[in-house]
Amino acid sequence: MRFWSEGGDLRLPNSGAVLRFSTGFHAYDGNCGLPNACYWLNYFYRPKTDGYGPDHHVPIRFEDYAQGRDLALETILALQRAAQ
Repeated sequence: MRFWSEGGDLRLPNSGAVLRFSTGFHAYDGNCGLPNACYWLNYFYRPKTDGYGPDHHVPIRFEDYAQGRDLALETILALQRAAQ
């Protein structure tokens, strides 16, 4: 929910090793903290989420696999039918 991204690469002159640096702070929990602390696009689009976990948890069971069932696909299709 809070991470550093954006930025660029820096090549060290003697070894030639490339280092990656990040310059843009992202806070998708809606709280950047200090003014001008977040990446500039966050001020225009205001991303906010409660998390990146799945909306529906589908158990993985050997019995379903052995029977040739795809419980994840069945759940998706059921949700799609319910939304229509």
